[in-house]
Amino acid sequence: MAGRQHDEVVWDPFCGSGTELIEVVLASPTRVKRLIGSDLDVRAIGAAEANLAKARATGCLPAHVATSLHACDFRDAPSHVEALHAGGLSLIISNPPLGQRVKVPNLHALYADLFIKAHELLRDGGRLVFINPLRVAPRGAAAKHLSLESRRVVDLGLRRDCSVEVWRKDGGKSHSAGR
Repeated sequence: MAGRQHDEVVWDPFCGSGTELIEVVLASPTRVKRLIGSDLDVRAIGAAEANLAKARATGCLPAHVATSLHACDFRDAPSHVEALHAGGLSLIISNPPLGQRVKVPNLHALYADLFIKAHELLRDGGRLVFINPLRVAPRGAAAKHLSLESRRVVDLGLRRDCSVEVWRKDGGKSHSAGR
């Protein structure tokens, strides 16, 4: 999690049961200010609520960390969540749908939209950290402001390789490697 910022505002657009959000706090409990999760599946949001409550009750989630969970499409989340505004996020972290267990009609479009949301919502210096099964990169305006910092291939037992990628919003021209 290189480049951590103070007062992290973290969003997981495909939060599922909320484990990635909890892990962010475990990795840096004094730096996280707010956790936001969204997911299309109302049952996933229920599981995330239960997991965040348990993390809070056991002391894994400090009292100073605000949380909010929302059952909605990530593309619409900014209209539902006040904290999701231009430049409001320091970190987007996610294990998004990979197209295996959760079928996605157009996986390329989903990832393209994720890059667009990262470009719109991250503050300068903010990071997008996610699993990418396609090796797709941002296009258009997002490509000018998101730089690839690292890519590590991981074996998730799928029919294709995936990589954990870190993209940083640099506020200017992208000079990313590995595209």
